[in-house]
Amino acid sequence: MISRFTGVLLLILYSLTAFSQNSSWNKSLKYKTTQTFDNLNRYLYNKAASNSEFQSISNRMDALGLSLYGCLTGLEDQDLYSRRDKQAIQKYYAEIDNYNSLMLSAMMMDNADSITELLDYIEKDLEIKYEPEATDPELRKAKLVKVKVRVLDSLNREQFGFMVFVKPEISLNPSHIETFNPTNNAEKDIAPGKKLIWIERNGIRINERKEGIRKSSELVLVDFILN
Repeated sequence: MISRFTGVLLLILYSLTAFSQNSSWNKSLKYKTTQTFDNLNRYLYNKAASNSEFQSISNRMDALGLSLYGCLTGLEDQDLYSRRDKQAIQKYYAEIDNYNSLMLSAMMMDNADSITELLDYIEKDLEIKYEPEATDPELRKAKLVKVKVRVLDSLNREQFGFMVFVKPEISLNPSHIETFNPTNNAEKDIAPGKKLIWIERNGIRINERKEGIRKSSELVLVDFILN
């Protein structure tokens, strides 16, 4: 039979091991993101040398790099000092890993407009997540936002039984899709940012909309109106 002391000691050791594993994974992601960004920066610099269409894209990379580094450093500090924010921090890291996928795909593109679209998304999504200009320091930390989705008919009556999904507005990885409870109880705490939210019934997508979910909101209400 395990004594109370032994049980507490095992719990502490388990917590330290989990923290060490998370910390190692987070550092690995930070290194991976930095490497991917540097590779994309070099790719765009080389493209700009022979194609003027890429010059303006290459010129904006310094500002994007500072925003990305600021967000990663802030998450690392928050992860170190705040255990209560773990869920929010991990969701932020997962969406930063999505940036890695997008930057890697940008390096396989020759079209300047397509690359610009991806970088525009990353910049705007980062601005919402990180809010570097916010005077309230809490708005520069990882924080989840409660989103409630309703499906209404033309008479404003709530409709039940629709499945609700959300993912980053631009995402290549199906693992980034999150599922809500079905309507009429479709609420979920999600990371802020530029999102695509959609509803389905019987596996068929009925409607979708893009939303900028800001962390300054306590509750974001998203309504789909059926014709």
